[in-house]
Amino acid sequence: MYEDETVPPKTLEMIDEKQQLLKQPFNFYTFAVDINSEQRVATMNKVYNRLLEKELIDTQEELAAIRGELEPTRMMTKAFKQTEEESLKTIQELKQRYDMANDDRKADKIAFEKRLNQLIRDFVKVYKSLANEFKQYKEFTNFEMEIYKTQVFKKQQMIDNNLKMMEDYQLALRIPRQHFKHLEKLRFEEMIE
Repeated sequence: MYEDETVPPKTLEMIDEKQQLLKQPFNFYTFAVDINSEQRVATMNKVYNRLLEKELIDTQEELAAIRGELEPTRMMTKAFKQTEEESLKTIQELKQRYDMANDDRKADKIAFEKRLNQLIRDFVKVYKSLANEFKQYKEFTNFEMEIYKTQVFKKQQMIDNNLKMMEDYQLALRIPRQHFKHLEKLRFEEMIE
């Protein structure tokens, strides 16, 4: 077996296979052929070089095929990576916009709550002042109603007195004797007053 650390293992396997062929007699001839060790080494070097050339060509073809297959994958990977970077950038921008909008919303909410609280305080102040005014107006109205009732009562008394006096005058005018009594009564009331 041929052993060299610089030769790849795959190549060593191929050389071992070919050496097995060289050890067997050539069966396609009707007679046996023997070769000496120098010829064997020369033949093996020729075979080895051809095998290496063939292996190199095969490897280059495989490499070209793999590169051909990998190139679209690389381009797709590059495109995906670029798309990913753009997506991440867009996500960052959207996150910043979201954070800004969220901060604005919070600030607006705080401002709204302050404004609402101020409106509520103002409403309570206005309500209290209106309640005080209402109490004053109610007291004033009650006072005026008392005055009105008193005036109405006094006027009604005056009307009743005047009606009584008119009845007395009518009676005094109808009956002459009552006329004199009435005049005396008036003089007496005038004196009392």
